[in-house]
Amino acid sequence: MIPAQLPAIAARCLDRGDYTGFLALCTADFEYQVRVYSPDIQQDMIWFDHGHDSLQALFESLPEHLLRPDKMMRHLGQSIIEEDSNTLVLLDTSLAVFLTNIQGQSRLWVTGRYEDKIVRDAGIWKLARRVTRLETRDLGIGTLVPI
Repeated sequence: MIPAQLPAIAARCLDRGDYTGFLALCTADFEYQVRVYSPDIQQDMIWFDHGHDSLQALFESLPEHLLRPDKMMRHLGQSIIEEDSNTLVLLDTSLAVFLTNIQGQSRLWVTGRYEDKIVRDAGIWKLARRVTRLETRDLGIGTLVPI
Protein backbone atom coordinates (compact mmCIF):
# COMPACT_ATOMS: atom_id res chain seq x y z
CA MET A 1 0.00 0.00 0.00
CA ILE A 2 1.23 3.50 -0.75
CA PRO A 3 0.73 6.15 1.95
CA ALA A 4 -1.73 8.25 -0.10
CA GLN A 5 -4.19 5.32 -0.14
CA LEU A 6 -4.35 5.07 3.65
CA PRO A 7 -7.04 7.75 4.25
CA ALA A 8 -9.38 6.11 1.70
CA ILE A 9 -8.82 2.61 3.11
CA ALA A 10 -9.41 3.90 6.66
CA ALA A 11 -12.60 5.69 5.53
CA ARG A 12 -13.86 2.51 3.88
CA CYS A 13 -13.29 0.57 7.12
CA LEU A 14 -15.23 3.16 9.14
CA ASP A 15 -18.04 3.29 6.55
CA ARG A 16 -18.42 -0.49 6.81
CA GLY A 17 -18.21 -0.56 10.61
CA ASP A 18 -14.96 -2.54 10.36
CA TYR A 19 -13.38 -1.05 13.47
CA THR A 20 -10.86 -3.89 13.87
CA GLY A 21 -9.72 -3.21 10.30
CA PHE A 22 -9.46 0.53 11.04
CA LEU A 23 -7.33 -0.06 14.14
CA ALA A 24 -5.10 -2.45 12.20
CA LEU A 25 -4.19 0.52 9.99
CA CYS A 26 -3.00 2.47 13.04
CA THR A 27 0.15 2.39 15.15
CA ALA A 28 -0.07 1.26 18.77
CA ASP A 29 0.38 4.89 19.89
CA PHE A 30 -2.15 6.29 17.38
CA GLU A 31 -3.78 9.59 18.36
CA TYR A 32 -7.13 10.81 16.97
CA GLN A 33 -8.78 14.19 17.46
CA VAL A 34 -11.73 16.04 16.01
CA ARG A 35 -11.16 19.79 16.14
CA VAL A 36 -13.41 22.67 15.17
CA TYR A 37 -12.44 26.32 15.10
CA SER A 38 -14.88 28.54 16.97
CA PRO A 39 -15.04 32.14 15.80
CA ASP A 40 -16.81 33.00 19.06
CA ILE A 41 -13.88 32.01 21.28
CA GLN A 42 -11.29 32.38 18.49
CA GLN A 43 -9.66 29.02 19.10
CA ASP A 44 -10.01 25.34 18.35
CA MET A 45 -12.49 23.26 20.30
CA ILE A 46 -11.56 19.59 20.75
CA TRP A 47 -14.68 17.47 20.35
CA PHE A 48 -13.12 14.01 20.28
CA ASP A 49 -9.72 12.94 21.64
CA HIS A 50 -8.72 9.28 21.78
CA GLY A 51 -5.67 7.08 21.56
CA HIS A 52 -5.51 3.56 20.12
CA ASP A 53 -6.53 1.79 23.34
CA SER A 54 -9.40 4.15 24.19
CA LEU A 55 -10.70 3.89 20.60
CA GLN A 56 -10.63 0.11 20.86
CA ALA A 57 -12.60 0.29 24.14
CA LEU A 58 -15.07 2.70 22.52
CA PHE A 59 -15.56 0.40 19.51
CA GLU A 60 -16.12 -2.58 21.80
CA SER A 61 -18.77 -0.65 23.77
CA LEU A 62 -20.74 0.56 20.69
CA PRO A 63 -23.35 -2.23 20.92
CA GLU A 64 -24.32 -0.86 24.34
CA HIS A 65 -25.00 2.65 23.00
CA LEU A 66 -27.91 4.21 21.20
CA LEU A 67 -26.47 5.10 17.79
CA ARG A 68 -27.90 7.17 14.97
CA PRO A 69 -29.57 4.88 12.41
CA ASP A 70 -28.13 6.81 9.46
CA LYS A 71 -25.41 5.20 7.38
CA MET A 72 -22.27 7.31 6.98
CA MET A 73 -20.34 7.59 3.74
CA ARG A 74 -17.06 9.46 3.82
CA HIS A 75 -16.05 11.03 0.51
CA LEU A 76 -12.40 12.09 0.27
CA GLY A 77 -10.72 14.49 -2.10
CA GLN A 78 -7.19 14.21 -3.43
CA SER A 79 -4.56 14.15 -0.69
CA ILE A 80 -1.86 16.80 -0.54
CA ILE A 81 1.30 14.89 0.28
CA GLU A 82 4.23 16.29 2.21
CA GLU A 83 6.99 13.72 2.49
CA ASP A 84 9.36 14.31 5.39
CA SER A 85 11.48 11.20 4.90
CA ASN A 86 11.16 7.65 3.69
CA THR A 87 9.55 6.80 7.04
CA LEU A 88 7.22 9.79 7.56
CA VAL A 89 4.51 11.25 5.34
CA LEU A 90 2.03 14.01 6.15
CA LEU A 91 -1.27 14.01 4.27
CA ASP A 92 -3.96 16.68 4.05
CA THR A 93 -7.20 15.31 2.59
CA SER A 94 -10.51 17.10 2.11
CA LEU A 95 -13.53 15.30 3.56
CA ALA A 96 -17.29 15.34 3.08
CA VAL A 97 -19.51 12.96 5.04
CA PHE A 98 -22.96 12.08 3.75
CA LEU A 99 -25.70 10.48 5.84
CA THR A 100 -28.31 8.17 4.33
CA ASN A 101 -31.40 7.55 6.44
CA ILE A 102 -33.45 4.35 6.55
CA GLN A 103 -35.77 5.76 3.86
CA GLY A 104 -32.79 6.00 1.49
CA GLN A 105 -32.54 9.80 1.54
CA SER A 106 -29.00 11.20 1.61
CA ARG A 107 -27.74 14.56 2.80
CA LEU A 108 -24.42 16.26 3.40
CA TRP A 109 -23.62 16.10 7.13
CA VAL A 110 -20.12 17.53 7.64
CA THR A 111 -17.18 18.92 5.71
CA GLY A 112 -13.60 19.23 6.80
CA ARG A 113 -10.10 17.88 6.35
CA TYR A 114 -8.08 14.93 7.56
CA GLU A 115 -4.57 15.88 8.65
CA ASP A 116 -2.76 12.55 8.86
CA LYS A 117 0.71 11.63 10.01
CA ILE A 118 1.70 8.33 8.41
CA VAL A 119 4.77 6.36 9.46
CA ARG A 120 6.44 3.12 8.53
CA ASP A 121 5.81 0.60 11.28
CA ALA A 122 7.70 -2.67 10.76
CA GLY A 123 7.84 -1.89 7.03
CA ILE A 124 4.10 -1.13 6.73
CA TRP A 125 2.61 2.36 6.35
CA LYS A 126 0.26 3.14 9.25
CA LEU A 127 -1.65 6.06 10.69
CA ALA A 128 0.20 7.53 13.67
CA ARG A 129 -2.00 10.60 14.13
CA ARG A 130 -5.21 11.93 12.64
CA VAL A 131 -6.68 15.33 13.29
CA THR A 132 -10.07 15.80 11.68
CA ARG A 133 -10.60 19.54 11.26
CA LEU A 134 -14.26 20.20 10.69
CA GLU A 135 -15.76 23.25 9.03
CA THR A 136 -19.23 22.15 10.14
CA ARG A 137 -20.03 23.16 13.71
CA ASP A 138 -23.61 21.92 14.00
CA LEU A 139 -23.70 18.12 13.94
CA GLY A 140 -27.07 17.62 15.53
CA ILE A 141 -26.86 14.62 17.83
CA GLY A 142 -23.32 13.83 16.66
CA THR A 143 -21.76 10.39 16.77
CA LEU A 144 -19.55 8.18 18.91
CA VAL A 145 -17.81 6.81 15.83
CA PRO A 146 -14.77 8.72 14.50
CA ILE A 147 -15.66 10.94 11.58
